[in-house]
Amino acid sequence: MLKGIDVSHWNGNIDWNLVKNSGNSFAFCKATQGVGMIDPTFQRNIQAASDSGLIVGAYHFLNPTVSGRYQADFFAEYAKPNMLLALDIEGDGWYKETPQECADEVSVFMTYVKIALGKYPLLYFSPSFAKDRLRLFPIKQYDWWIASYTPNVPEEFSKSKFWQFTESGNCPGINGNCDLDFFFGEEKDLIG
Repeated sequence: MLKGIDVSHWNGNIDWNLVKNSGNSFAFCKATQGVGMIDPTFQRNIQAASDSGLIVGAYHFLNPTVSGRYQADFFAEYAKPNMLLALDIEGDGWYKETPQECADEVSVFMTYVKIALGKYPLLYFSPSFAKDRLRLFPIKQYDWWIASYTPNVPEEFSKSKFWQFTESGNCPGINGNCDLDFFFGEEKDLIG
């Protein structure tokens, strides 16, 4: 397994060389949310993380009140095809939508990111969210990044590519807690 982190503006200024030198191989940086919010640290984080030698990824936080099509187009303005890509699907707002509405918006987002950037993003979710809100979405057709703060990845999600195993970890180069992740594979698989 390879170690990595995921960050947003909540993590403040990051010393990316310390992050890399502490044994991390990759970093996901929040890029966008909805259709108007660009994470104010995204450009700085993605550049500095890449310069430090980390494999970088961009993620979008899906807003339940805006069309998945528009959000995909917005994300594609900032993410690049050579990055790892991820769709963060979580939050209380989705519980105001039906599972079918949730599935429809995720499907639209995935389709339009594939059209714009040439590949599907990973799906980031928790097991409980998947069982409730994503139960009508064909998640098995995509790669996953599971958020599960248990000793092991739950059996039904054992095919996950990435595992966010804590949201309160510590990493040299970051003040305060941060999300820590594993990738189940080798670096050549992460790049490919």
